[in-house]
Amino acid sequence: MGMFDKDKVFAPDGPMDKWVDEGTEFILWDARVKDEAFEAQEGVIVTMCHWDVSPLESPENVATVSTIGSAMAQKAKDNDGSDLPAVVKTARVPSDKGNDAYVLTFVRAYEPKKSGAKA
Repeated sequence: MGMFDKDKVFAPDGPMDKWVDEGTEFILWDARVKDEAFEAQEGVIVTMCHWDVSPLESPENVATVSTIGSAMAQKAKDNDGSDLPAVVKTARVPSDKGNDAYVLTFVRAYEPKKSGAKA
């Protein structure tokens, strides 16, 4: 393992739970699996995913954030682009493994406001 291997996996902008508060709606533009078999700590293998996201108030400010965990990884693996962009939010829900799972929940399809449109 090289000195920057872990840095490269977690790049570019940091974890999603530091980017947005739980329950806050935001725009999901894209999702992808970054590293299928990453050893987060000795003996604990997780899947790293990257998410292209932006605040509802400023959709042009797209950031790429990271998550690890099976629930989020399955969402990224299922991404074929047909559901995106979408308004989503994150939450923690009880899991059968005794700890909370970090999940992504669909709220609605994202429809950009047209310039000059009346409210």
